[in-house]
Amino acid sequence: MPSQQVLIRHPDGRSETVNAPENLLTLRATEKIGIYEIRSGDLRTQFAVNLLNADESDIAPKQTVTLGAHTVAAQTAKVAWRDLWWLFVLLALLALAVEWLIFVKWS
Repeated sequence: MPSQQVLIRHPDGRSETVNAPENLLTLRATEKIGIYEIRSGDLRTQFAVNLLNADESDIAPKQTVTLGAHTVAAQTAKVAWRDLWWLFVLLALLALAVEWLIFVKWS
C-alpha cells in the first residue's frame, strides 16, 4: 500500500503534513493542549488533548470547586434510603425463613 499525505492542524494554528504509511498514522507530538484536526482526502476528524493540564487530569474529589466567581464547598456524603436497600432485602428474607420454619413445624 502506498503512503498517504495527512495534514495535521495543531491547537496553536500551526499545520504540518506527514506521511501515513499503509494508511496508519501515529501521533506523538501532541504536547499542546487543545483541539487537533486531521485531514486526508475527504476524511476530516478532530480530537482533544488535555492530559498536560493538571487541573483537568486530576480526578480526585475536591474540597472546593470554583465556578466563575463562585466557590462551592464540598459536602459530606449522606446516607439515603436507596443506600439501605440491601437491609430491606435481608429483613424480607429473614421474614420468609421464619414463616417457612413456622409452616414446617405446624404441618
